[in-house]
Amino acid sequence: MSLSISTIYSLSAIVFPLVYIGVKWLLSTTRPKNFPPGPPTVLGLGNWHQIPSVWHFFQLDAWAKKYGPIMGLKLGPRNVVVLNDAALVHELIVKRATSFSERPGMYIAQNHIVPEGKYSYSLFMRNDYGNRLRSLAKQTLVGTGLNNLAPMQKAAGANLVYELSKNGDKWADHLVPWSLATPVAMMSGAPIEDYVQDFGKKWIDDYNLSQRLWIELLDPTNPPVDLFPVLRWVPAVFAQWKHKAPVARKYLLSAYNDLILQAEKRMKSQGGTFSPLAIIPKLLRQASDTFTNEEGLDMTVFMGGLFDAAVGSTLMSFHTLLLALAAHPEVQRRAQAEIDSVFGSQELPDNIELDKLPYVNACVTEAQRWRPLGAYFMSQFGLPRESVADEEILGYRIPKGSSVVINQWSIHHDPDFFDKPELYNPDRYYKNPTGAKDGISQQGRKPIYTFGAGRKECLGKDFFFQNARIACAEILWAFDIFPDGPLDSNLETGFTPAVVMMPKPFKVKFVPRRGEETLLREKEKADLTFTKSLG
Repeated sequence: MSLSISTIYSLSAIVFPLVYIGVKWLLSTTRPKNFPPGPPTVLGLGNWHQIPSVWHFFQLDAWAKKYGPIMGLKLGPRNVVVLNDAALVHELIVKRATSFSERPGMYIAQNHIVPEGKYSYSLFMRNDYGNRLRSLAKQTLVGTGLNNLAPMQKAAGANLVYELSKNGDKWADHLVPWSLATPVAMMSGAPIEDYVQDFGKKWIDDYNLSQRLWIELLDPTNPPVDLFPVLRWVPAVFAQWKHKAPVARKYLLSAYNDLILQAEKRMKSQGGTFSPLAIIPKLLRQASDTFTNEEGLDMTVFMGGLFDAAVGSTLMSFHTLLLALAAHPEVQRRAQAEIDSVFGSQELPDNIELDKLPYVNACVTEAQRWRPLGAYFMSQFGLPRESVADEEILGYRIPKGSSVVINQWSIHHDPDFFDKPELYNPDRYYKNPTGAKDGISQQGRKPIYTFGAGRKECLGKDFFFQNARIACAEILWAFDIFPDGPLDSNLETGFTPAVVMMPKPFKVKFVPRRGEETLLREKEKADLTFTKSLG
């Protein structure tokens, strides 16, 4: 049967554009001209098929050793540039911040979980409103504002110490309210007890559930809808994320709204006044003067993102720190000698001066280098920067729209920079602020890259370090930490291959170094400090 000329024309009008689109898409999966070196690609996939299903950063590290300080990968049509060297991070992310401060979109998060804060949630801010909120919040999280939070952090740590003295077997459970205590008070001006009183202990459990779902759905490889947009239209029966996203949204927004409600309630109970440490009341007061009604709608999501960052990094990183301390008793003894020389044995000082505890500070920093919290996520190409213009470096071209990723694992475990990087050794940071070997150039070098670099470096980085260092000092003042069974610090067998890397459950004992009456007295002082801080 022959086809009419009109039918042939009609079919051609459909087929030729589809073929053109298909060929164009396939060509987009090949390496651009002068792209940084990397492994060979396969048409249609790029390098996607070469990325392992777990422990991605081992493959990136192997490629880094082969291809050098900068590496180009193709994930489907997306150009991904991986920075394996700290000097290049400084050159591109810091010095050329104008070109590398934006983040590419995250479809599931921005369209299905927190669309209200599509551009103002802390992980993907890219509009003027989000930047204004960030600037206002920063006043509390750096400099004098951060110093003013220290008594509250010390009080939360003293309460944690008391709970550990009563039931150290449940140490992981006790870390949860501790990690929430200061962020909750800092955000809303209300203590966590108010949340438990109004919403029940379930509020803490629901918030933890929201974080587990949120972290899982932030995984850019599961499913890779940002790399292969066609996956967005897969029916829900075959797409688990379409069932999980609404649940994550429900619990996240519930927690975020509760932060706002508690802030408003606290302001009302105090006649419109509020603690100078509280961020949300400050923004609520300024919102009516400086923000439009439309902008005010997603302030809740921005606040929630700030809260998530403060809680999540603290809780999960502290598990790693405790594992490292329990596995290295010689480190504990040295840190305790430093702490005892500053604190004494009778009571905790009113003000914990961290600059007098350089070895304790080194213990916390080294834990982040040794097992960086975000290394797994970054090796999944999570939270990259996006080049907003064509750039050149070392003779290579980074095309506009490329995702630029900091290879945390390779930078933190560079044997040319660190002595025996596979070992947990705080002494490296005690001797040198960047942990470097003797005689190694440190120009433009940061101590760690767990929290990123440049303009979009994590806003709560200094809050995390101050909180973790204060709690670490208080715990080691109060206890010896001993293994209560085998400890597995091996990365592949002892840690979770998840978006946020942390140890698998392990058991330790907290053996008191101070009397029960001393620890009870410190708790009572801590309760008074918290009440006074919140006004």
